Amino acid sequence: MKRTTLFKFLSITVALIFSLGISVIILWKFNYKNADSRQLKGEYVDKKNHIHDPDFEYPLLKPNKSYSCFCFIGNQLIYNVKYGIDENSFRKVKYDTAGTEMFIFAGCSCMFGEGLEDDQTIPYCFSEMNSYKNKIINMGYPATGTHHVLKWLESEKMKKLSWVKPKYIIYLFMDDHIFRAYEQQKIFTVFYEENGKIFERKKTKEEPWSGDYLNSNIKSSRIIYKDKAKDFTIKLIAEIDKIAKMEYKSKFLLVLWPGELSDSIYAKCSEQNIDALKLKFDDITKYIIPDDGHPNATGAQETARQIYEYISK
Repeated sequence: MKRTTLFKFLSITVALIFSLGISVIILWKFNYKNADSRQLKGEYVDKKNHIHDPDFEYPLLKPNKSYSCFCFIGNQLIYNVKYGIDENSFRKVKYDTAGTEMFIFAGCSCMFGEGLEDDQTIPYCFSEMNSYKNKIINMGYPATGTHHVLKWLESEKMKKLSWVKPKYIIYLFMDDHIFRAYEQQKIFTVFYEENGKIFERKKTKEEPWSGDYLNSNIKSSRIIYKDKAKDFTIKLIAEIDKIAKMEYKSKFLLVLWPGELSDSIYAKCSEQNIDALKLKFDDITKYIIPDDGHPNATGAQETARQIYEYISK
């Protein structure tokens, strides 16, 4: 009798634990799916509208066109915008073509202006504050990182586009860039570190259009790699600073979007005399697109204002 009762008790306990485990898995999958359910649709993500640029070694949008982009979180439409692309496959910016100075803006989708109309991006807002009197290049592109900025500034194509000496090369840095640079050493990156020095190598594969590689199992190793990735990225930033000053005869400004690593990156830059600006927002949620994370129109405007005021001192 006692054995029967004990057996029933153990059977019920095992069944409850099993049911609880299944419930946790279902709940986890549901939340995980919702967390990663951001989807981009439209002409912008259609691969037939991309060209692989041999100088940049990256897929760019075809020039002189405008592309629709829709962002959904689940079934909810977050934004519906158009991206105007200029003759060089960069995001359009209004400026005076007779201007005698140039500003080059570099970065990822945040500088590109993902989720924003052409007249709402950071470079456009900066140009507007400057009365459109200087040439502007928006070199920001989605899913890129610090290594792309270095590669592109070293390219002959970018040097030819800088037909006027840039007054400033401005790079908007996000925490995620350090992992894009460091993790891609093992995947596609064109730069790697050996014995404390930065080297370039030819890739055997094209880089992906989107940042899907960040969702691989490498993501789980970020805590382990954080310090190494940060040190590697600082070396890339130092190379960008050197190229800006020596080859472009330009000033370089690193602009740090608020993040877990922004203070330490700023401190490292100060040690190496690299000019850096930490962006400050009273409430970051007011300056980003809800459920998306990219700067909204207000965030782009405020970022441009802080940059403009900093370099105008």
